[in-house]
Amino acid sequence: MVPQILILFFLINFFASCTIEAKINTNYREYHSRINKAEELIFLKKDVDSALFIYSEVFKDYDFVFVQDCVIAAQIALVFKKDLLVLEFLNKGFENGLKISNLPKYRDIENGETKYLNIFENFLSLNENEKLLKKYYEIERQKYLQRINAKLLDKIIKRYAIDQSHKNIRKNTKETKVEQDSLMNIVMKKNVSLIDSLARIGLFPSEKILGINDNNLFNELNLPYKPLIDYYKIFLADTQKKFNISENHFILDEDCLTFNMTYVMLYHYEPSYDILSKHFDNLIMNGLIHPREVASLEKSFNDDVYKYTKLEKYKDVSQRINCFDTTLNNRKIVNKKRLESYLVPVEVDMAKKKFEAQYKLRFYMKPVMNR
Repeated sequence: MVPQILILFFLINFFASCTIEAKINTNYREYHSRINKAEELIFLKKDVDSALFIYSEVFKDYDFVFVQDCVIAAQIALVFKKDLLVLEFLNKGFENGLKISNLPKYRDIENGETKYLNIFENFLSLNENEKLLKKYYEIERQKYLQRINAKLLDKIIKRYAIDQSHKNIRKNTKETKVEQDSLMNIVMKKNVSLIDSLARIGLFPSEKILGINDNNLFNELNLPYKPLIDYYKIFLADTQKKFNISENHFILDEDCLTFNMTYVMLYHYEPSYDILSKHFDNLIMNGLIHPREVASLEKSFNDDVYKYTKLEKYKDVSQRINCFDTTLNNRKIVNKKRLESYLVPVEVDMAKKKFEAQYKLRFYMKPVMNR
């Protein structure tokens, strides 16, 4: 990258920082609508410049943004050689928890083998880019760390650790199957009750408040709270005879670039969607939950309720529309539900996958909660 571009990038960021206070938007319904428009423009209409312009404006208008959107936008900008925008989008990602160390992981992997080189590798190999990213990473990382509600994160990690220690009760324990199920149900119900109570006061434990998965966040914050892995060591002696626990259950998946501890707990308790459904519209509005996560929880709930309880209200297929159904069977109904749920039409998601294959990209390292 030539020095003139470096100077221009510094100037753009300087003037943006001068006006940021007046531009902060808090309506995340609008956020998702604009991001969805950008995806439609790039993946269906091939209008690159308009799509990148929308990404840029949205990221300037909102303080918190979902990290996955930054990574997708940065990769699109890289494909079309918009280096200034790559820097801008990654910088916004850093502000919301993205690490430079996350970037080399974004490679297309099939059957455990790398098919293509990482799209960020050549960009990072240029010394000017690497220096600039490191400089801005250090600044934006501090903003991100200040946003984290560490006390709440500590509480959620403890509940998640209990969830993980109880989810695989051994069959050869003295308790009967009914007693085992009852014990698990009590734990899972308590977890969802906590999440529900937090949602009531605007503290739904999600990416916006707790950041994205990070195994060493408390160390970085220099706080005495225990990281998740410590609970494996604590629970191991007490639960080894009773539960099947694995160290892997106590290691966060940082590659997914989301905060998924909350959703794992919700998935473990079947009625969670029904319990939290009253909050979802407000949570989406305030950026505390992603529409895809709501749709994913709804799908799981509808499938489980219909399968196990056969409740009358769920016998009607229209009550159990799966937003992630890519078949043509119910396309109009599915797309109508997607529009109401702040999701792009099915055709956009399908075109996005073709775009990934065409340009050898990897937008999502892990399909977590359908993101």
